[in-house]
Amino acid sequence: MLKFLYILFYLTLNIFLFSILLKKNFFNARVKQLLLASLLIFIVLHYLNVFSSFLDNKIFLILLYFSFSIFIFHFGNKFVLNFKLDENDFKNKKVFVAFFSKWVYYIFLVSISIFQALTILKKTQ
Repeated sequence: MLKFLYILFYLTLNIFLFSILLKKNFFNARVKQLLLASLLIFIVLHYLNVFSSFLDNKIFLILLYFSFSIFIFHFGNKFVLNFKLDENDFKNKKVFVAFFSKWVYYIFLVSISIFQALTILKKTQ
């Protein structure tokens, strides 16, 4: 049961960060506030050892770093797009940027979420 709670925590965190970076309105402002509060409460509860050391603090922190790597990817992606678009003269710059930005973000989000879920499932056996 706790496995799925941790997986849900990381999935919610990833979607929350993803919605902030891409300015997607998956949630209204009130739901975002509740999500942020519940995520912070979950982190505090984990470090207070309420879940009886279900997941090691080191693993928990590493998986949090993976979630926040979405920020690094976001700004790196913008840098690469600007560099690539300045270097080459594309006829359809808008199409290229829309495809590259959106689909690469979705692939990155899904791959991080799968990695986190598999790590939780493997480390808690």
